[in-house]
Amino acid sequence: MQASHRPLFLPLTPLLLALLAACGGGGETTSPNAAEQPQAQAAPDAEADAAGRAQALAFTLPTLRAAPAGLSGNVVCANWRVGAVTLDNVEVPAGAACRLTGTRLTGSVQVQPGGILIAAGVQVAGSVQGSDAAHVQITGSTSRVSGNVELEGGGSGTLQGVQVAGDVFVNGLTDILQVRSTLVRGNMQITDNLGGGELVDNRVTGNLQCTGNLPAPLASGNSAASIEDQCLAGGGVTPPSPPLSGNVTCVGLTIGAIRLDSVIVPAGASCTLLGTGLNGSIEVGAGARLIAENVNVTGGITSDGAAELRIGGASLVGGSVQVQRGAGATLTGVAITGDLQIDAMAGPVSASNNRVTGNLQAMANRGGVALLGNRMGGVMQCKDNLPAPTGSANVATLKQDQCLGL
Repeated sequence: MQASHRPLFLPLTPLLLALLAACGGGGETTSPNAAEQPQAQAAPDAEADAAGRAQALAFTLPTLRAAPAGLSGNVVCANWRVGAVTLDNVEVPAGAACRLTGTRLTGSVQVQPGGILIAAGVQVAGSVQGSDAAHVQITGSTSRVSGNVELEGGGSGTLQGVQVAGDVFVNGLTDILQVRSTLVRGNMQITDNLGGGELVDNRVTGNLQCTGNLPAPLASGNSAASIEDQCLAGGGVTPPSPPLSGNVTCVGLTIGAIRLDSVIVPAGASCTLLGTGLNGSIEVGAGARLIAENVNVTGGITSDGAAELRIGGASLVGGSVQVQRGAGATLTGVAITGDLQIDAMAGPVSASNNRVTGNLQAMANRGGVALLGNRMGGVMQCKDNLPAPTGSANVATLKQDQCLGL
């Protein structure tokens, strides 16, 4: 494919991506769908979860204040909620967050390093640009961007139900990218991203190309003038040759809906499981990365020192899930027959909307633990965590220690 000329980003000050918890006190851990809901409203935004399934993604959203009345012109949106007003340009400064709901812009939106943009029902006459942004999310069938959407580096990104008159460029994300039911009049290029994700039911007038992504995105139902490389339907699943069977050591593979015995992700390796069934268990080694969605594991999942563990979708685990001494983990919407143990984690952990038949235990974690809407058949115990776990709406037969009040 002959790539179109790629517009340059506006000059940005290069900053290291900081932990989002440093954005200020009162932060909350949430999913993209929860983050889209204006804080003044209790009703969910149905368009933000048209797929109807949990997403294995979490980020920390600082407390957002209502924007000052009479807002106009060029705006620096630092931890504000902006409604249906007309502005020129919006900048989200480094480490801050901004929610735009029904906002009209005669110019562009720029998200600085570590910034978070949550936009729904917006009209942008210019472009949306993010450089090392923590998360950029644009959703809603009434959202329109007349220029380009350009994300260069940073954490995660979501486009859902959006109309983009220009091009979409996404390069170098480290967390999930999701592009669903989006209309792009120009080209779409997805390159060198490391968080996995999905490209589903998009319409691209120009070319759709995915290269250098590890793991490759899960692509299906897309249409374009040409679809190339990892964007091809099924391109997110590595065809095994010879066919995989039995016990598999997963190094740089994306494995689809086949039945195996056990999967081992050795130290430093990356593995993606999409709809995979396992008669045995999953083991994740030090410095390894595992993304597992819609998996059915008869045994348990053990992660010791992993760089990243992400389990989501309608995943079922017949044994226990043990997560310890790792750099980060996210578990969303998982049914666990045994126990869920989160111990001595150095990085952030998010566990939301999981069903645990046994007990949940979070002990001696140092990166922060967010527990939201989980249901336990047994005891929920949190002890010696620094900082103390946060969360709400969890159900258990007994809550102990730092889990009291969650």
